[in-house]
Amino acid sequence: MSKWNKLEVKLESVQEYVNGLGVLELCEKYEICKSTMYNWVSQYKDIVHYPNVGYRIKRVHDLD
Repeated sequence: MSKWNKLEVKLESVQEYVNGLGVLELCEKYEICKSTMYNWVSQYKDIVHYPNVGYRIKRVHDLD
């Protein structure tokens, strides 16, 4: 299994995006293309921790 298929890596990168790190910086850090990062953000932005809000889960099946 590719390290990019691991949910933890995807959630970590999206969490860093939510916390203000830029897409280009994340792409360099995780060695991925911009489209992959934007896909992860659109898929997982609702299940990461938001400061002063907590965790948000849009749909239970988004956790796969």
